Amino acid sequence: MVRRALSKGCAAVGALGVLAAGCGGNGWAERVAAASPVRLEGNDAVLRLGSGEYRVDVRRLGVTARTRDGRSLTLAEPVPDLGEPGRVAPKGGAVAWSFPERGLSVTAGGRDGTLKWPVTGTDGGTSRLAVPVGAGMGVPVDDPFWNSAGSRFAGEEMRLAGDLTMPFWGYQVGSRGVSHIVPTDIGTTVRFVSRKGRLHGETAHTFGRGDGTRDYTVAFSLTDASPVAPAKDYRAWMRSRGELGSLKRKIDRNPEVGKLVGAFHAYLWGEAKSADSVRHRA
Repeated sequence: MVRRALSKGCAAVGALGVLAAGCGGNGWAERVAAASPVRLEGNDAVLRLGSGEYRVDVRRLGVTARTRDGRSLTLAEPVPDLGEPGRVAPKGGAVAWSFPERGLSVTAGGRDGTLKWPVTGTDGGTSRLAVPVGAGMGVPVDDPFWNSAGSRFAGEEMRLAGDLTMPFWGYQVGSRGVSHIVPTDIGTTVRFVSRKGRLHGETAHTFGRGDGTRDYTVAFSLTDASPVAPAKDYRAWMRSRGELGSLKRKIDRNPEVGKLVGAFHAYLWGEAKSADSVRHRA
């Protein structure tokens, strides 16, 4: 499903979400508001949103965006091994198709498997990566250290549910930004790979009936160039779905949370993370 996930927010003007699932009978589909119908241009499904125009390659699921000022941005690289797509059919204000060889479609039941998509951060104008590891990291994508094995970052696979603090990441691209939100974080991993001295993201999702991971959603948002724009975008996403609660509400649900109010907090690094080290310094 490709949809307008956010009409506007703290950092985003418009957003595009992509959902894929195991093969069933409904086909891969896009949904947009009636005021923003999908149109077909050659091999592209084209959406006009508030921030500009999005194009989804129906053959390879590559995603590009063109901003109102005419700039073109690559949001996701094409996938080379999806096979030939089925017939593309208009469906109200949407279009629908499937990839029979891979058994991929939208929100319908089917066989399990892994989809390596999207590949992000490959636009030539990308200069910085923002990813919520620990308290958050801002990494220049061409920094020699972060591209090296010694960083223990380049090439490391990270689970969105566990290794990242929150299920999103983003990039600065020229004077703009792009954020990627994956609310279906269970079963999804991201690896930031070094290629020709530059980092880019490679995401994979495993569809599993038993694990409850048959749906996969990725939302792409054009943001400003602030280092915290992806976090603001995620906050806007949560708020738009009523999932952003106050501390009082969290305490009401779990009184133990109240113990955090006014409590001493310490951020420790390296060997200082051990319990013995904390007792020694207390």
